[in-house]
Amino acid sequence: MYDVNIMLLDQQNNPLVFDRSDAAGSFDFNALAYGTYTIWAELHGVSTLPVTLTLSAGKPFATVNLKLDGTSVMGIGTAGILESTFGQVYPNPVEDLAKIEVTTLLPVPFELSLINTMGQVVMNKYVVVNGNSLLEVETTGLPTGVYTLLLRGNDGSRLLRKFVKANR
Repeated sequence: MYDVNIMLLDQQNNPLVFDRSDAAGSFDFNALAYGTYTIWAELHGVSTLPVTLTLSAGKPFATVNLKLDGTSVMGIGTAGILESTFGQVYPNPVEDLAKIEVTTLLPVPFELSLINTMGQVVMNKYVVVNGNSLLEVETTGLPTGVYTLLLRGNDGSRLLRKFVKANR
């Protein structure tokens, strides 16, 4: 939706900044400090259900989706695992590079973690997936064993995929 007023509020509901959606319906609030915020879309004659999100060191960015159904603007939260499809890790066993195919309807940020059998996080990174993507995880130098690939969406959802790491 073009030219919709978007307001960013702090935790006490004080307005911080305003933006207008562009021709693609997008808006952007850059360089926000960690904290809890509310996003409010304002369109004349239409009721709004806002979206609240929290940014932290563990979740430094978020993608928010707003849905206009004619009578209301509804925050549908952050797109995440429920709106995405995931393949299996391949090849399995993995030697140097684990791969997983991911498809999303919208740009979706994920935290990707690789966990060994001791429960230790041996790799952690943030990725944004848009459409059909191939995520690759470097496994060179890791000892042989079973690993869990954890994808965590901003909506709190989690997806686990296990694979075997083999060395030549």
